[in-house]
Amino acid sequence: MIENLRPLEFGHMMRWILSEQKKSGSIFGLRDFYQANPFKTLNAFDEKMETPFGPASGPHTQYAQSIIAAYVTGCRFFELRTVCPRELKQDPEIAADSEGYNVEGAVNLTIEQSFNEYVKAWVAIKVLSIEYEMGGMDGFVFNPSAGYTYDDYRSPKMIEFFDNMRDASKTAIFKECIDYLKDNINMFQNLTLEDIDDISPKISTSVSVSTPVDCSLNELENIAKYLMIERKLNIGIKLSTTLLGYDYCRTTLDSMGYFDIEINKEAVDRSVKYYDMIPLINKLLGIANKEGRLFGVKLTGTVPVLDQGNRSKSLKLSGKALFPLSVALAARLSNDFEGRLRIGFSGGADANNVEDIFEAGVWPITMNTTILKPGGFNRFKQFSYTFNEWSYNEYYGTQTGLLKRMAERVRLNNHYTKPLKSDVPTKRKGRIPLTGCFIAPCVEGCPIGQDITTCLSLIDEEKYIEALRVIIKKDPLPFTTGSICTHECMTNCTRIYYEKSVKIREANLIAAQNGFDAVLDEIQPKTPVGRRLNIAVVGGGPAGMSAAFFLAREGHKVTIFCERDHLGGVVRHLIPDFRMPADRVDKDAALLKALNVDIRTGTHIGSLDEIRDYDKTVLALGAPCAIDLDIPGIDTVSAISFLEDYKQRKGRQELGENVVVVGGNDTAVDAARAAKRVKGVENVYIVYRRNRRYMKANDEELQLALSEGIEFMELLNPFEYTDGHLRCHVTELGDPDADGRRMPGDTEEVIAVPADSVISAVGVRVDTTFYRNNGIIVNDRGLPEVNPETCETNIPNVFIAGDGRVGSASVVDAIADARKVCDAILKEFENMVGADTAYGRGYGTSGFRDISLPSERLLAARKSDNKLSGLYAKKGILREPHYRNDCGRCLDCSRLCENCVDVCPNRANVEIKVPGNQVPQVIHIDRLCNECGNCDTFCPYEGAPYKEKFTLYDTLDDFHAGKNEGLVFTHDGSAFTIRIAGKSGGVREFSVSRIEAAEFNGIGTDLCNLIATIYQDYRYLII
Repeated sequence: MIENLRPLEFGHMMRWILSEQKKSGSIFGLRDFYQANPFKTLNAFDEKMETPFGPASGPHTQYAQSIIAAYVTGCRFFELRTVCPRELKQDPEIAADSEGYNVEGAVNLTIEQSFNEYVKAWVAIKVLSIEYEMGGMDGFVFNPSAGYTYDDYRSPKMIEFFDNMRDASKTAIFKECIDYLKDNINMFQNLTLEDIDDISPKISTSVSVSTPVDCSLNELENIAKYLMIERKLNIGIKLSTTLLGYDYCRTTLDSMGYFDIEINKEAVDRSVKYYDMIPLINKLLGIANKEGRLFGVKLTGTVPVLDQGNRSKSLKLSGKALFPLSVALAARLSNDFEGRLRIGFSGGADANNVEDIFEAGVWPITMNTTILKPGGFNRFKQFSYTFNEWSYNEYYGTQTGLLKRMAERVRLNNHYTKPLKSDVPTKRKGRIPLTGCFIAPCVEGCPIGQDITTCLSLIDEEKYIEALRVIIKKDPLPFTTGSICTHECMTNCTRIYYEKSVKIREANLIAAQNGFDAVLDEIQPKTPVGRRLNIAVVGGGPAGMSAAFFLAREGHKVTIFCERDHLGGVVRHLIPDFRMPADRVDKDAALLKALNVDIRTGTHIGSLDEIRDYDKTVLALGAPCAIDLDIPGIDTVSAISFLEDYKQRKGRQELGENVVVVGGNDTAVDAARAAKRVKGVENVYIVYRRNRRYMKANDEELQLALSEGIEFMELLNPFEYTDGHLRCHVTELGDPDADGRRMPGDTEEVIAVPADSVISAVGVRVDTTFYRNNGIIVNDRGLPEVNPETCETNIPNVFIAGDGRVGSASVVDAIADARKVCDAILKEFENMVGADTAYGRGYGTSGFRDISLPSERLLAARKSDNKLSGLYAKKGILREPHYRNDCGRCLDCSRLCENCVDVCPNRANVEIKVPGNQVPQVIHIDRLCNECGNCDTFCPYEGAPYKEKFTLYDTLDDFHAGKNEGLVFTHDGSAFTIRIAGKSGGVREFSVSRIEAAEFNGIGTDLCNLIATIYQDYRYLII
């Protein structure tokens, strides 16, 4: 609870650091300690620093443990959280899942408490620099940020703060820290009493000036003059990108896809203008020179934007969306001051740009949003470790040419542009487990539950045969899915929060291409116990092929009846070759032949009577009927008809110069890309009544379409054709529908789009003729009525799978549907023969000649592997996708997630390694949590870790005030009180002897072991 927020005492913090490092080799969860080069230092505000970067003023510089965590990973410049003499306590609000947003002025500490945290951090870093040989005692800089008004700066509390930061020697907190070190000198290996005496109380003689966006020039001038002349401080003034003006900011964001960001125009218009700021900066440079002070500017304070959920509330934009504005402002200032103005940088700095920023002479560089994302403080290590390799010179001014080139290039850089569709993974429904919460979001998002992390590991090791065995355990169409799967796994990949998803689909295709011949040679049907079922599958598309594979692999006799001359359905006959070559479908079909499936192509089944001799029948008829689009003035052609004709005639069609495709699904994009390849076509337009964020089309395919010159025209609804143009109402989006997509409504504005041909791709429907003719009940939506658990129709032993059951679905959904049907059939068979060999149980080893699946052994080895160092090493490292084998970027979240640990600025979520359990556990530390919600943002579950993870409370009062399941130890260590929901729930008390005996009635073994481990091995968390 935020009411229980309580900073760590210095002694407790030092015991925590020393104990954790000795036990786990980590400090506040961070394992890779940066060791500075003593011969490479820079100067900032007349102080020495070993690297030119660190955390920006914000959540990462509010508490001592956070500042220390940043130091451990290589930071040497710390812009401390903004202090203010007034009580500005406001609940923090952070949203950093894509670009970043936060609430202005959200702080938890008073100015006095902030000072205490800064002193504790200052002294602790001095200690760590010696004890763990991380650098020089004087190799880092503390730069406090202060605000907000002229009266605030002149207040007695602020004056006392500045004086104490200049010299803390007489403060109680500094004395407490030094006394503790001297009284406990035996705790240290390298630190000596002489080192303690050398700890300087002179913390800072500089300040970053933070003022509101609408601060007047006169107020800002008075603040700066007061600080330099009367307080004798070196200063840097934070400048906002609002200096560039609303139009520039709006145009830039729009050009990079950030249409949804609504800039607070009123706030921007009230802010200082660039041409007024330049004379003031010149004036302040003169005052600084006269007073012997250092003066510069810090970029940037951020753009005020409106909260989409509550437009009366203004937020601050940060992160990657801010970078193009920040670097543009830096370039303009560098040019106008001919490189003579000292510029510090924040505003979207991260591993992709920090070296370039430094090379341009713009530093110190501070970061916030990037370290709020998974990896957290670990993101600093990527450039900390390479800093010594950067081109390095002392400061000689900023490089205008470099900054201008950065500003030009960034607009085309995919790392900063907004994806066409949502780049935020879907969360798993349900509460977070108290223990064992690690999951792989890619697996959870996959409709067939593919063992993706194992596959990627094998492919990364070039063990393609083993990887393909794992793949076809659940996916019978590896070439099809490897080519055109909608890859819901990738849209849920944690790496999206780093840069982009691992290329899982492409990796699976690599495994299929390289492992196919060997796997085809060894695959064979299993021998079932009892008689074999004789099963008919009607339909040769993905659902039919999948059903045949699953059933035949279990040893049953399967016959596919396919009306076409070749298997593959829409995949073979509609998907253009530039997306899916036909020979890949043939290879998937070859797997069926290896399982002795009887494939009867060119065979039409018109009645169930024709196949009544079969034990079971699976209908996989697809949804071949296009939904008509009636537009007065022109006969539209369906995308299905067009694509089939395109494939048969190899694109030799007559469409005219201008083609319009109406729709927003994958078929629409395929049709548009195919039309663009037809001779004589000059322009292709995709017209869609919503905007691109609500399209059902795959984002990757849409990107390819745009790169091929296809023009996407969103928010248009066609209503008539006249004079060679398709006339469309401009639409506006209203309230969300049942699927969460905002409903479009026509406006009076009309746009005419040139069109010689109009292709309709607005959906498909099920042809119910076969169902009705054969007595299968169809509902009022035109879909067959089936048992939701088994997909069995009202006719016994007749099942329906795929598009013919649900309408339109993806290939992987068709596979999942087929598997559901097969599960039901095989379960019934198992019950019938009383065998323990059917689909659900014997599945793991069935299908390969004299060989058990290596994945079983691999999984066992992975579970017993306690060497997680390789996964820890990947944390925080940004690495763009590789065009071929991208598997090495996989974070293997099922073995090591800890997003909540990484992203907590306060280090309130802690890893616990329970003996005998190879997967770490995570607990929540109540006293360190300010409920910022950042762990909630990045947890793969819908729940919030700070509310649902097992919580360690500091006092009994805190425990009773809280609601989380958790425990509190008495401070004498003799007993503990626990709160657990469920059958044995409620508040219960135990003596510590019960911990040692691991006897907790009704609590559960895993939780018992976790509590015992906390008490026995992590006592430093308690006292």
